[in-house]
Amino acid sequence: HLRLPATVLQRELMGADYLLHVSTPIGTLRFSRRNRGKVPEKDESLPIGFSPADVHLFHAETQHNLQMETDHV
Repeated sequence: HLRLPATVLQRELMGADYLLHVSTPIGTLRFSRRNRGKVPEKDESLPIGFSPADVHLFHAETQHNLQMETDHV
């Protein structure tokens, strides 16, 4: 199990979940978090925990002003 300190950059409500963009020591990460009533605010610090099996790496590039992502699972 891994833990990283993170700071919330952005949040988006996606139905019953929030998509959070966070800044960490290893770069910017995106992850979904179940909406449980308390939502992290922008610039709020929070620890994130995950197992290596939960990680999916994406290669992002911009083409024709569109963000393209490729899943490297």
